[in-house]
Amino acid sequence: MKVKKISKIIFISLFFLSCNRENEFYEYSKENKFYEYNSENQFYKLDDEKISYDELLSHSPYTILFLWASSCSYCLIELKKANRRKESFKDVQFYYVNLGENKYTVEKAVELLKLSLNIKKNIVLDREGILIKEFNIVSIPTYLFLKDGNLLYKTHFINRSLIEEIFKKDE
Repeated sequence: MKVKKISKIIFISLFFLSCNRENEFYEYSKENKFYEYNSENQFYKLDDEKISYDELLSHSPYTILFLWASSCSYCLIELKKANRRKESFKDVQFYYVNLGENKYTVEKAVELLKLSLNIKKNIVLDREGILIKEFNIVSIPTYLFLKDGNLLYKTHFINRSLIEEIFKKDE
């Protein structure tokens, strides 16, 4: 019994130590320009249209990126909510960024959820996890609120009043 407890403690300690070292490397790399994304980074939409990193972040004055994966049940719930949402927001561009999945898997999820054309045309594939690294994403679903490409707010839920509050507060 004691061996199992000791094994669990060692495992958990090693896990947290490895996570901590990863974060230290990230900070070090970012400071020393080893970790840099620029306008040459390309993403693809479901229709195979390319979109650059810069365009994705600052296509309009206000941008909301919804980061998701089809294997995440909460992400699918949020997509269903977005599909039912009829309101639009002036000057706010929504992108639904799939993290790490291939186009076929994403298309199947879109088909299963019966997503509207408005959502489908704004689904972006981030196969390499660029946004995960750039914005230190540790869980999904995640919404990123951006103004002119700069992060204002990060959250795991969204509603009309939150959108209005975040973007109004910034003005």
